[in-house]
Amino acid sequence: PWRFLNVYFNFRTSWMTREAAVAVILFALALAGVGWRQPVLIGLAGLAGLAFLYCQAMMLRSSKGIPAWCLPAISPLVLSTGLSEGAGLLLLIFSLTAAAPDWLSFLLLALIVLRAWVWWNYKAKLAGANAAKATLDVLAGIHMNMLIFGGALPVILMLSALGLPAAALLLNSIAAALVLLSGWTMKFAIVTRAAHVQGYTLGQPRRLAAG
Repeated sequence: PWRFLNVYFNFRTSWMTREAAVAVILFALALAGVGWRQPVLIGLAGLAGLAFLYCQAMMLRSSKGIPAWCLPAISPLVLSTGLSEGAGLLLLIFSLTAAAPDWLSFLLLALIVLRAWVWWNYKAKLAGANAAKATLDVLAGIHMNMLIFGGALPVILMLSALGLPAAALLLNSIAAALVLLSGWTMKFAIVTRAAHVQGYTLGQPRRLAAG
């Protein structure tokens, strides 16, 4: 069981090793920042979180042979959905403890729009990369859910909250939850269901001359 420690021994070549190392730094900074109530440490934990997210994106990007992962467009997709989910989770936490700052709602709105555009671009790029039909079918199956429940509906709810202050907390919380759930669903589908390997072709064999 202790062989899991080997994940820390390939920092020069492995994005998984880099992710694991950054995770240790991230949790240490976050726990210290919250425990000691140090905004500087919490800010550094946020930077470590960005580095962790980047490592996750590059792990998929480096997986050769799986078109749904190694496509360059996967990196902005993972980054944009990670930031969207982070903003959504932060908005939900604020809804339980204190009033959310106005800038957080506008930030989440911008990230929702950005993620929708990046998702559309990723799907189009993958369709042009000769990916397996099974991969394209998986993405087609979640496409409308991503656009409706991960994009349009959260935007409508958050814009409605601007004109309905009394219901703003409820509307923003529902929107944030939809952003989280749609992001998790999308990543689960890409990692587990759309991870078909790239096909290959064989040349036509030569006919043997009659002896």
